[in-house]
Order: sequence, then structure tokens, then C-alpha cells
Amino acid sequence: MNETMVLIKGLSDLLGIKAPTVSYDESKFLTKTQLAGVDLDKNILYIKAKYDVKFDGYFAICHELRHIWQYKNVLWQKELNTRRRNDQTDIEYYNNQISELDANAFATFFMMYQFRVKPLFKNLDPKTKEKILKRAKEIETEYKKRGSLS
Repeated sequence: MNETMVLIKGLSDLLGIKAPTVSYDESKFLTKTQLAGVDLDKNILYIKAKYDVKFDGYFAICHELRHIWQYKNVLWQKELNTRRRNDQTDIEYYNNQISELDANAFATFFMMYQFRVKPLFKNLDPKTKEKILKRAKEIETEYKKRGSLS
């Protein structure tokens, strides 16, 4: 099992979800810069076969697996079903949706916990970054209370 598959299996276990089927079909991506995506109904994780920075790809995988967790736990179901991003979507609005903040926060928490890497979020406004970091701390506390972290 390669590094990426080990990551997906470990994250799926941590989230308590069935590991998704993995596909490298990049035609499913909305943009050329997208590194991962998910089909929530079919439990398929689409990932880019190669990415320039390993941790960017790992972050994207963490983010998408959190969306699967949200979907399986019926959190923000309406938002998850309607949040498709397109060129007309205001990027600030998109990034401040509860499901996006939570997915970014989970990925931030995991990257900091597992790899000691803190995402920079260079393209996000300071208020959005603050919300993500606050939620990441809450997620860390939740997992520590559950005893899921060593």
C-alpha cells in the first residue's frame, strides 16, 4: 500500500467512515489547480495522480474525507448538496460556508498533529483564517476527549 493509500485508510479510521474508492480521474475536477474532490453519493475520492507539494495533496485529501464524514453524519446536508463551486461563486462566500470551514479546519488539525505542518492559507482573508484555526482547535479538543489521539 503506498503512502497516499495509508493516509486515506488512517484518516478514514480516525473519522469513523468507510474508506472511499480512489480514482485518479482528473476530468471530475472543476479547475486545473484542484488536487482532490469527492462524489459523496458514490463514496469516491478523486485525487490528482501527482502534485507539486506532497503536503498540499495530503491537505486536500484530509479536506475531502472530512466532507464524506459530514455527509455520513448528515451535517450540513443541504449545504453539501448545493455547494458546488463554479466561476460565478464568490470565493469568500464559498470559503466561509460551514462545511468548508470545518473541512479546512479538520485538514489543518490533522496536518499540524500528524506532520507538524501548518497551512498558510495565503489566498484567504484574515477573518476566514481565524475561523479555520479556531475550529481546528475545537476539533483537536474533541479528538483528545474521545481518546483518539495518542
